[in-house]
Amino acid sequence: LVDTLDGVWGVGPGIAHMVILLLWDDEKYRPAEHELCEVDVKADTHVRRVFYRAGLAQDQSEQASIAAARRWHPEFPGLLDWPAWTIGRKWCRQAQRNCWPCAVSRHCARNPD
Repeated sequence: LVDTLDGVWGVGPGIAHMVILLLWDDEKYRPAEHELCEVDVKADTHVRRVFYRAGLAQDQSEQASIAAARRWHPEFPGLLDWPAWTIGRKWCRQAQRNCWPCAVSRHCARNPD
């Protein structure tokens, strides 16, 4: 499915993986178990920032975030996308962090406390 979506004009790998995650959540689409390991995070600015600040990725590049997701959840790396994106949008913002209510703040390498 990733290859099919990636073949659509204007759809790159990030969007293709995000569509699969949307189908997973909203339509209960379940790829074969051996295909789940190929579904990556869509390493947008929020995911990259959270992975880097949490100490999961060595830098804020897309490649480092995808590698981190594959390392930390090899059976289904894409499953880390929504939680990281949500943390990045709600608490781990670029200009201002709000670590206290964040669910992973106790384990975060960049937590100022």
